[in-house]
Formats: sequence, C-alpha cells, structure tokens
Amino acid sequence: MAQEFAPPRTAPPFPDFGDYYCRPTAPGEKVDYHAEGLKYEAAVKGWVEAVLAITKAQGYVGPLVGTMLHFGVCDGYAQYVVFKTRGGVGLIHVPEGDGYRVPAAHIRGLTLADVKQQAKRQKARIFASRES
Repeated sequence: MAQEFAPPRTAPPFPDFGDYYCRPTAPGEKVDYHAEGLKYEAAVKGWVEAVLAITKAQGYVGPLVGTMLHFGVCDGYAQYVVFKTRGGVGLIHVPEGDGYRVPAAHIRGLTLADVKQQAKRQKARIFASRES
C-alpha cells in the first residue's frame, strides 16, 4: 500500500511556472520559450533533489528512493517521487505544469512491486533512447 505525503516543511517552495514562461518585457522583444522551458525543468529537478536530500537526511534511503512515477491524467501527467519504501511506499507529489494528481484510491492501491515495475520500465526507456 502506498501513501501520499506533503513535502518536508523545510523544502524550498516549488518553482512557479509563470516565472519561467514569461511574457516579453519590452515591445518587440522575443522570448525563447524553449530555453525558458529548459530552465523550468532544471528548477523542478532541483526542487526534487532538495526534497530528496531532506528526506534522505531523515533516514529515508533505498534503491527506489528518487524514482519518479508518472500517471497519465487528462492531457498530461500526474508526477510523484518515491521517498520511502519501508513500511509501505511513500510518495511526494511533484506539482509540475498543471499539477495533476491521481485519485487517492489509485495511490493507496500501489504496491512496492508496482513501483519496481515502473522504475524498471523507465530505465529500459532511458537506455533504449541512448541506443537510437
């Protein structure tokens, strides 16, 4: 059984999407939305790493800690990061983009085997993309 937890109180605030996909500040100015998107992705990754550093300092460690789980929702994804696997799977919501979430019943139904399977699929996708 899995459970969703709030980020640690000492975690930095989540990056605001609006701070990265900005509008031109001067007439005729061009905004490089691709570059802004990359900056936002880097900021989100930094937030996840900061949250994991805090949870690891609290003793939450393991081979699956840090695994990102993605669930299709509407026109995007609900994203969660695994921060503990002992005593049930612990997930922290990553409110990237539209901040989609899956229903609590879906989270409660996840098992450690489900998390392992999704982690294995992600690794296979990463290595397949490197080979092509």
